[in-house]
Amino acid sequence: MQGIGNDFIVIDDLPSGLNGAFEKLYAAKGTQFIQSLCNRHYGIGCDQLLWLKPSSCSDAEMVIFNSDGSEAEMCGNGIRAVGIYLSDHGPCPQRKSYEVDTQAGVKTLHIENPLVTVDMGQPGFVNKDIELEEIEVLNHKIAFYFVNMGNPHAVVFLDDFQSLPLDTIAPAMEVHSRFKNKANIEFVKVTGESSLDVRVWERGAAWTLGCGTGACAASVAAISTQKVTSPAQVTLPGGTLELTWTPGNSVFMKGSALEVFSGQWPID
Repeated sequence: MQGIGNDFIVIDDLPSGLNGAFEKLYAAKGTQFIQSLCNRHYGIGCDQLLWLKPSSCSDAEMVIFNSDGSEAEMCGNGIRAVGIYLSDHGPCPQRKSYEVDTQAGVKTLHIENPLVTVDMGQPGFVNKDIELEEIEVLNHKIAFYFVNMGNPHAVVFLDDFQSLPLDTIAPAMEVHSRFKNKANIEFVKVTGESSLDVRVWERGAAWTLGCGTGACAASVAAISTQKVTSPAQVTLPGGTLELTWTPGNSVFMKGSALEVFSGQWPID
């Protein structure tokens, strides 16, 4: 599946799907198995693998693996893909809403296929309000805003994407000691009263065509600092998302997701 070019393998390990077979396979083969599936030369290929499991508190639990085999707390484009998958193929198809459990909490999805609106919850900051920080990366002083959308983001505003060597700055920022568990890095250009252009270096996955939580973080930082108004249109290389937020409330992300192909492989 894909959401604005951010692509996923969705593993249905629910009772109506593989019914726990993938869990046994992962327990036996570990991280290298995830890496092989995500590798575009040796497996299906994806930015992230989304593993759907039974949940006692929601319609499904979503476990997120980056292409390097590490786990992520949340994935905005991925959860929209899961919403479309549940609507098309889940045990209770064609519903207008679903709840999905993640490491960042239970998220509510509203389905207008192919559009999904997700209540992403309230953003988190280092302190009560958003603050500008600065770190040194490869002899460049980088000013950024830290936003937690269930996963960590550093949002950098630029007048021009060519003003910094982003291909080297981004991976160095990801692993900077300022970020305890590494960070997703957003480079943001304001293009209008309610529009942003965003490039995302995704933790554990490198440059990506789209990042839902990154779009949320960028819009929160821009709205908080009066650079744009809500709702904001956030354009990434793979497409555009609509983000609605007022301080003290949840961030609502709206965008499409699409099934690209489906298949099977031997479980044994």
